[in-house]
Amino acid sequence: GMDATVFRFANVYGERQGEKGEGGVVSIFCKLLSRHEGVTVFGDGHQTRDFVYAGDIAQAIIRALPLKGYHTMNVSTGQETSINDLIRSFEKAVGYTVPVQYTEARTGDILRSVLSNEALKADLDFVPEMDLEEGIRRTYDWYCGQWMK
Repeated sequence: GMDATVFRFANVYGERQGEKGEGGVVSIFCKLLSRHEGVTVFGDGHQTRDFVYAGDIAQAIIRALPLKGYHTMNVSTGQETSINDLIRSFEKAVGYTVPVQYTEARTGDILRSVLSNEALKADLDFVPEMDLEEGIRRTYDWYCGQWMK
């Protein structure tokens, strides 16, 4: 008889993100690029993830507060983004071509990852709104501001 909403998050990124856990590639790239170092990609960079901005996660949670009943939904963009596309977003944020070293894929890494956000749309009338390039720029700028302190 309790009201409950269960969220399953895609690869969350954004300001204040640590360097461990899912989505950690964004903060790892921020760290390396803020030092003007290159990045290492395990595999050919064609592997995909569904990157969702932390601010969009917060909006989904706020929208779900008045829900009645039991709900389970993914908070995701529903879009696959390759690691190579992620690097291109970083290049726009940093303003230069990022040096990339490709190395052997890690055992157990999945090639493709994307979550359906149909329940999010149906139950909350919401889809994540943050454009990846803008979200990466904000995240990188925040990271550089923290690193410089």
